[in-house]
Amino acid sequence: MSTEKETLQASHDALVRNLEMAAKERDAMAAKLKELEGQAERYKVLLSNSDHTQPMNSRMLAALRRIERWFGEFPPTGQQWDDGSPKSYFACYGSNGERDYMRSVARDAIAAAEAQQAELEGQEPVARDFSKYWRM
Repeated sequence: MSTEKETLQASHDALVRNLEMAAKERDAMAAKLKELEGQAERYKVLLSNSDHTQPMNSRMLAALRRIERWFGEFPPTGQQWDDGSPKSYFACYGSNGERDYMRSVARDAIAAAEAQQAELEGQEPVARDFSKYWRM
């Protein structure tokens, strides 16, 4: 009887080891599944947000059209000539001022596009600080 009992105990121990190994494998597979589900969810969000790129595209196009037109695209200066007519942006700030203004139009559009792209990808937007380049 002791041999039969030992055989049963050995079989029981082997089954317990197999179950423990299966549980470890199950846990590893569950962790991998959770990781893959997270990736799938991120791609699903990116795909569902493909329609949300339209505002970014339209902002970029509006900025490019504004830069391309150039003339008549500058804000009012609030200054006037002696006869009371408004001074143009060029008259107040020169060609460098016009260039800098158009660069700010492009910079604002780029920053908005990068922020939206970062949001879609779940990242932090690029921090931009150009103050060191401006003459004070």
